[in-house]
Amino acid sequence: MYQRGYSQTEVRQLFRLIDWMMALPKDLETEFRQELENYEEEMTMPYVTSVERLAREEGLAEGLEQGLEQGLDQGILQTARGNVIYILEDRFTEVPQELADQINQIKDNDLLKVLLKQAFTIPSLEEFGEAIRLHHINNGNDELTR
Repeated sequence: MYQRGYSQTEVRQLFRLIDWMMALPKDLETEFRQELENYEEEMTMPYVTSVERLAREEGLAEGLEQGLEQGLDQGILQTARGNVIYILEDRFTEVPQELADQINQIKDNDLLKVLLKQAFTIPSLEEFGEAIRLHHINNGNDELTR
């Protein structure tokens, strides 16, 4: 992607989407990460800063811990919610607490996948909030907590 002219931000966003949608076996994940780091060192284009890497590791550890405590489904939901918020923060710098609270109340993984895709492309946080409200209205009041 770097060779085709994608920016570092575009590569990171696309990789996050792919990473969320497709889990590699642990040995392949380790091999992929090592190859990616080697490539980035050669290209002098860091994929993820050390701060981002540390935050991600902490987030993964927290997600794993929560998953063990609350069951796999809750861990997956929490990770999905976090990914939506993370992409919105990456694009718009800050996500209002009210919007983050709405996202954190969603218990439908399919809805979270739709919202993640929208988080990459929607022009504003206001429109994203409206998209959540529309999903809520169009699918009944229990859609956010299903």
